[in-house]
Amino acid sequence: MFSKLKILLTIFILFELISCKIDYKTNRIIGQYTFDTITFNDTNVKGELITNTIIFEKNNQIYLPNNINESNEKKANWSIIEGDLIKIESSNKIFNGNYKFKYIYDNLKKRHGIELKSKTTQLTIHKLLPSY
Repeated sequence: MFSKLKILLTIFILFELISCKIDYKTNRIIGQYTFDTITFNDTNVKGELITNTIIFEKNNQIYLPNNINESNEKKANWSIIEGDLIKIESSNKIFNGNYKFKYIYDNLKKRHGIELKSKTTQLTIHKLLPSY
């Protein structure tokens, strides 16, 4: 009886630790960002975007900038699908896909950011406001 309780308690603690880690990653990503760089199929497309911001929300929605040449949805969905992979589901071909991500920090501007890389798109984005 005691060993079953230990096993259940161990499983519960592991589940809680995993949940906290996922929530921490999600909460760290949430926010408003500006683009430093964005390339699609090795071409700089920053000038083709109507705005220079991207917003990750808690409800797994993301606000994407529209392209000058295309009419596409501004709101899409995002989720962390593995440890260092973000999935963005959008009709916008520039942003749609799975991205390997890495947290970065700009010491000069004192801003946190993220590098995102998919098969076709590479982004470097920084939080809109400095982090103190």
